[in-house]
Amino acid sequence: SLVYREGSSVPLHDFQTEQRTTPGYQNYADRSEISVGIDVGHAVSKSAALVVGYRFGHQSQEQLFTNPLEYSNDYHRLLFGFEGQPVSWAKFNISVGPDFRNFGDDVPATFDRDEILWYLDATITLMPGKRDTVVISGKQYEQPGFGGRSIYEDRTFSISWQHKFDSRFTAGAGFRAYNTDFQYPVLRDDWIFTPSALFSWNIRKGLSAEVSYTYDWAECDYPNTDAREFTRHLAAVGIKYVFSK
Repeated sequence: SLVYREGSSVPLHDFQTEQRTTPGYQNYADRSEISVGIDVGHAVSKSAALVVGYRFGHQSQEQLFTNPLEYSNDYHRLLFGFEGQPVSWAKFNISVGPDFRNFGDDVPATFDRDEILWYLDATITLMPGKRDTVVISGKQYEQPGFGGRSIYEDRTFSISWQHKFDSRFTAGAGFRAYNTDFQYPVLRDDWIFTPSALFSWNIRKGLSAEVSYTYDWAECDYPNTDAREFTRHLAAVGIKYVFSK
């Protein structure tokens, strides 16, 4: 049987900044996106389906001062996906397909106004045992840069694992890779890699505590960009209490 659903989104990024020439002041370009479309799903089992979708979208980017460059664009997106839980130990939510993008006249003369890029939004949850959960995810999409006069592919890939010792104690670890790959003529291709670990304790009903640690290191693939490379250690201890009636 076929199942239909509507798909739409309206992300708005208003950075609440003014455009100033004050030395040291960071100007941000507001950006927004609107997309509408439809998905058609065909059940391949009682709990899993193949999905085909289409989106039409528009992205806009604010101009900075009198500089005419901005990367507003329209796109047509075809999506192919798989959703559901075909087996007891795995869940899938995968959507991938090409973006056909068309840019206006306010991009650089050397910029390709008609591009085909790839879109990805996928999460796979594995449950190899009653006490273990592994989540693998990836996302890739194109969006205008918040610094203005640029556009980039935003990519995030991650894997995490949690082990539940019993009803009170849980431990986990993970790794995340985040990439911003700017298109020509901007020379930026940055990665931030983040391994992490956590331990949580349900002390009693409604009261829990968690200890976590993450380590970030950033790398840039272009020369003379050491100022964008860094490392950071972040340790946190939290206590949470949930009130109930």
